[in-house]
Amino acid sequence: MRLISMSYDKLINLMPQVATLEGIEVFLYAAEPPDEAPPHVHAYYGNEKVRLAIKTSAVLGGRLPGKQLRRAKRWVAGNKARLSALWEELNV
Repeated sequence: MRLISMSYDKLINLMPQVATLEGIEVFLYAAEPPDEAPPHVHAYYGNEKVRLAIKTSAVLGGRLPGKQLRRAKRWVAGNKARLSALWEELNV
């Protein structure tokens, strides 16, 4: 994905969905402020949301039900290289 000539306001609204896991939707924001948090994804299940660190799968904020949280963390851990590369592409 290549981003050309976009204002920061438009860029900040980009949030590609990177996976759907048994009802859990996983997104990665483009151009998150660097002081916001380490590289991470946002996982949504129903009305609940959690942020998971790409490097460690640690919860950075929010919550999901136990089964869905475990599933999302396993998926992030198993896709760490892909997610890290996508983060770099979208946030550099």
